[in-house]
Amino acid sequence: MKRRKTTKSQQASKEASSAPPPVKIKKSSNEIVKTDSSTKDGDDEEMTLIELIKDPSVFIDKFNHHYEGIKKSMLAIKEIKLNSSEECVKKIAQIKPETLMSMISLREVNRVSQMLCKDAKDATQEAKQKCEQVQLQLQNLLYEIVHLKEDISKCGQFKSCDEDIQLLDAEEFYRIAPESISLPERTNQDPHQLRLAQLHWELQEREKLAEKCKLAKEENDKLIKRLDEKRKQIKNLNPLLDSILTATRPLQDYLSLSISQVDSFSSARYLPKPLYYLFVQANAYQEAHGSDIGVTITGDLHKARQFDQSSLENIIRKASESKSEKKETDLELRNTLLTPHPLSISLRLKESGGNSMAFSIYYYPVLNICATKGIKIEVSFKVPDSSSLRQIVEDSNILSCLFPGDSGKDTPNATNHQQLKSLGLPPFSQFTKEIGSPYLWVQSIAGLQFFPLEKEELPTKPAGADLLPNVVSAISARTKSKACLLKQLISLENLQMLPTSADGKLFPAKTYSQIKEFKVGADVKIESIKNLSAAMNRKLHNKNNTVLFIKFSYRRVKLHAVVLLEPNYPIYPPLTNITMSSDQKNFIANISADVKCIETEINVFYDELSKYDSTDFMLTNILKRLQVCFEICIESRLKELSDKPVTDLPNRMILQSCRGRDRVKPFKYLENPGCFTT
Repeated sequence: MKRRKTTKSQQASKEASSAPPPVKIKKSSNEIVKTDSSTKDGDDEEMTLIELIKDPSVFIDKFNHHYEGIKKSMLAIKEIKLNSSEECVKKIAQIKPETLMSMISLREVNRVSQMLCKDAKDATQEAKQKCEQVQLQLQNLLYEIVHLKEDISKCGQFKSCDEDIQLLDAEEFYRIAPESISLPERTNQDPHQLRLAQLHWELQEREKLAEKCKLAKEENDKLIKRLDEKRKQIKNLNPLLDSILTATRPLQDYLSLSISQVDSFSSARYLPKPLYYLFVQANAYQEAHGSDIGVTITGDLHKARQFDQSSLENIIRKASESKSEKKETDLELRNTLLTPHPLSISLRLKESGGNSMAFSIYYYPVLNICATKGIKIEVSFKVPDSSSLRQIVEDSNILSCLFPGDSGKDTPNATNHQQLKSLGLPPFSQFTKEIGSPYLWVQSIAGLQFFPLEKEELPTKPAGADLLPNVVSAISARTKSKACLLKQLISLENLQMLPTSADGKLFPAKTYSQIKEFKVGADVKIESIKNLSAAMNRKLHNKNNTVLFIKFSYRRVKLHAVVLLEPNYPIYPPLTNITMSSDQKNFIANISADVKCIETEINVFYDELSKYDSTDFMLTNILKRLQVCFEICIESRLKELSDKPVTDLPNRMILQSCRGRDRVKPFKYLENPGCFTT
């Protein structure tokens, strides 16, 4: 608890009321006698309380003096009692008054010392209160000093808005601004007035510029309106031009000439040799096989006329000889090395189902290779805006592994490695995003042939003319399979599966489990998936492969399946890895053998799926077989673990419930009897 403060007047009155009367002490006697304030004694040997306060050592002397007197008296009484004489009572009676007086004097000294101690405590408390008040005043002053320093620093750091404005120099300001604004007589001597004058001049100039900007925007709006009108007129010209072309069609057929061919043939003169070779072969194929392939020349014709390949080669040759280490030179070399020809060939291949694939082929003169870019599939059905499905349609690796071993990740020209090494540039694989994919079949249909890194038999005929029909057929098949795959993925994204011709033949048409979750591509978090096989882990690192995740649920048991599709699907079947989980731990205990049997049924016996249906729907058929095997496994486990017959299971005809040491379940379905067997 805090001590209650008293005022000085209250404390003085309290001390005056409680103060004892003055005490006089005789130096020559052994007693201390109280006297009233009215008593007048002229004895010089007496000492008042005020004098004792000035010399506290007197109390110690008096205390010792009375203490010794009492001690001597007590010893004398003791000796008298030990002698036990007749005069002992008289002697003790004589000593006793002096001893009592000494005790009284000792008690008086004690009382006076306590009074002095109390006065000292009160004085100390008063001094302490004064010190605390002074300390509080000091803290208040220090806090005020800190607050004033912060205000001073804020004032020193104040930044006016006009400091961000770039004003004219003083000389230029006096030269440009009129004297009515610059006021040289005032501003030359006062920097503040000069600043105000500069700001005033800047405000006027900006108001003028704002007015000009407003007029320019109005003029721009008028021009945009006129351009829109011109565009509408041009759009209205298209039907008229189409009618003119339709009217002149008999004349074009009679002359065996079309306007588009005239434009293409005029641009083909400026194509480089590989692209010209490809253009001629593609045109010949188009005339022979109809409209399955479309060939157009795209690019800047004006730049193509001025393009000089020899100048680029000279720049690279000089750079490789000088071996400059400047970053600017390296950037120029990189741009020169990766510069394509201004013209390119755009191909559009259409398959029988109405789906088409479009891509462009570029030629790089310094590297002497061709590469594909801008690959895109156009399907005949609507694709949702899901990013994962759009990625499959617009993937740059769609044509990867069109032929065995042709991934397009490395250059087929071994000379390019030496060029990059001599110029101190990174490996070729780091430039594929900029260049495109230099597939081997692209080089062949463009008439480019290189020595392979591995020894093989040399072709006896030109590769381009023979390979072009095979390339067109392979791309059409790839387009058809990708379109079918996209249909299946769209259905799976809606947690459904498309009906196929294999329904009711390789597996029952009706299933009882449900699809609870489906993910594709980047949405699949591979790190969270456990118990993957070694083959699956090895192929997951290949960015060309597509990863799917699907989850089935049946009777409180969940099946998690990871399906991996390679670029040349369905030539190579999907690879499936499955795991099971359930809240009933005893139910899925020792179920690993059944999981391996299901994986074997899916990954090994996939050839059976192509008997009744096209291989393009292999993914859906595999997932349906997986679904049926999952149901058979769960139902068999229920029968094994239950003591009583399970009556709520689907009515299935099973010829043999298990087989072999692994107790393989009846996963195989027979169409004619409609039953399951091992």
